Amino acid sequence: MSACATVVPAPGPNLAIQTAFTLSITGGDNDPFLDNCETGNVTFHVENTGTGALTNVRLVSVTPITHPQTVVLTPLPAPIAATLADCAIANGTFSFRPQGMSFNETTQLQIQVTADELAGSTRSFVVSIGGVESDAQPVASRTYDFETDFSGWTITSGTYLRQSPGANGTNFHLHSSQFLDDQCDLVRSPVIRLTASSTLSLYDRYDTENPIPTPYDRANIGMYDLDAGTRTTVVPDGGRLYDLPPGTPNGACVTGGQAGWAGTQTTFAISTWTSAALNPGGIFTGKRVQLEGAYGTDPGVAMEGFHFDEVTVANFEDIVPDAQPDVCAAVAGLSINDVAVIEGNAGTTTATFTVTLTPAATGNVTVDFATADGTATVADNDYVATSGTLTFAPGQISMPISVTVNGDTKFEANETYFVNLSNPTGGPPIGDGQGLGTIVNDDGGAGATFVTELFHGFSEIANLAPVGGAANSDFYVISQKPRSSYEVLVDATSGDITPVDLQRMAADGSTVIQSSLPTGPGFSRSLRWFNTSANEVDTETVRVRSGGCNTNCGTDDVYGIHAFETTYAVPRFNNVGTQITVLLLQNPTNYTINGNVYFWDAAGALTA
Repeated sequence: MSACATVVPAPGPNLAIQTAFTLSITGGDNDPFLDNCETGNVTFHVENTGTGALTNVRLVSVTPITHPQTVVLTPLPAPIAATLADCAIANGTFSFRPQGMSFNETTQLQIQVTADELAGSTRSFVVSIGGVESDAQPVASRTYDFETDFSGWTITSGTYLRQSPGANGTNFHLHSSQFLDDQCDLVRSPVIRLTASSTLSLYDRYDTENPIPTPYDRANIGMYDLDAGTRTTVVPDGGRLYDLPPGTPNGACVTGGQAGWAGTQTTFAISTWTSAALNPGGIFTGKRVQLEGAYGTDPGVAMEGFHFDEVTVANFEDIVPDAQPDVCAAVAGLSINDVAVIEGNAGTTTATFTVTLTPAATGNVTVDFATADGTATVADNDYVATSGTLTFAPGQISMPISVTVNGDTKFEANETYFVNLSNPTGGPPIGDGQGLGTIVNDDGGAGATFVTELFHGFSEIANLAPVGGAANSDFYVISQKPRSSYEVLVDATSGDITPVDLQRMAADGSTVIQSSLPTGPGFSRSLRWFNTSANEVDTETVRVRSGGCNTNCGTDDVYGIHAFETTYAVPRFNNVGTQITVLLLQNPTNYTINGNVYFWDAAGALTA
């Protein structure tokens, strides 16, 4: 949805990257999974969320995060839109060739965009593509019986145990926690893909808090979409049905407000889902999903819990390792590699690129090279521009290019620049003609090297899986305008992430200068502050840190993060010394609103 439809555009220029993107794949085995050496083509969307048109909107950086061998094929910077009006949306694209991936991993690339009006700042987003290096294998039917182990199911929250006897004459079944309050028991199946004709059946029994007169505790089955990170309760339409219909209030964890089993059924009975119930409208067809058994209890009475067994899925696809070779062919002709160096706090560091000639030539071959700004710029003293001509002697296959990188102590996102090849003579053409140079930030605490930029209207779902830094911390930077106020909010937590700390950090990335406060029900935290100075502040960061999953945070430890500029500014008036200015602020709501009013004189000095 357009940010202009959900937030008031911030005064001045602003640009946002929408979280939805599409992936198409060319080459390889023509299946829907991204494999090594195939070409991935990503289309993403940017939106003008400020006031006033933006010009020269462009993609300036694509940085492989999880698989650094990946080659970006699109020359950068790449144009997105010559002009972008208020609230207008434009599409950006880039292509890449992944390397070094393994079965069922997630590959991530950070993209950065900018426009002339943003004065050198960028907007970033991480493109995550899961289930790589995989193939789909049709399966007529499979039963998870839990007879010898968990049958590939994994506990993602709370407690599940194998317990005897099982259903339908078997020896074991899965049983949730029992007699525990405030419990969220979740267990997920192996990853599968549904088809239009997939069906499900399982045996269940349960003993929960009495739903009469008011329903609270309950159990149900959901479908977890790995790529979207969302869960949908699926309602059986045969056998033993849910006791509570969709929309039933109360409930705990993922069962809150959902349909489910509640009450007491002490003997196993079968529940069934036709394809229409399991995959309504085909919303899961072709997607990587997991079945999820859930049992949630509130702070009140907790009973013996939820039991299930003999889970049978029919007409689905198994996800198995890709059978294609994953060694990518060398790029013919002249090519240049990508290089990353640690920035350092002072002095200089040399980034050495290698230009390769394939195959070797019998005569001299020349090629020109020159650096170009990305998010790192010569004007900001990030690196030293260089250019020249390389000459390959007969039989010579590689030559170096050195770029000087300048160190500093500013805690910022990793920055990038380019080394471009041009004008080859005497040999083959240029194959990969752009080298990506990454200046890796080494400032800040907890080893953090990956920083995402916040801006007015920023709203994303993120997780605390380790990406270039500490496993239980994410860092964000927000450029604070002079005499402005800001709020950052974290909510919608799941997994083992709670309790959550939201903190404003000093320029060193480790000193806490402000901690957040709880806001509203649940695990929501709000951080509000003011920049009362006449200068822009871009050295502070915001840290999201988990006190729950600690160093074991993963992709299921999820949170929502939202950022707003909360300044309301009015121009000065009645500046004659003998006149009186009256400023009236009214609150039309029933809620207490806290804020500050500041006055500056004509010279920009704070007076009150």
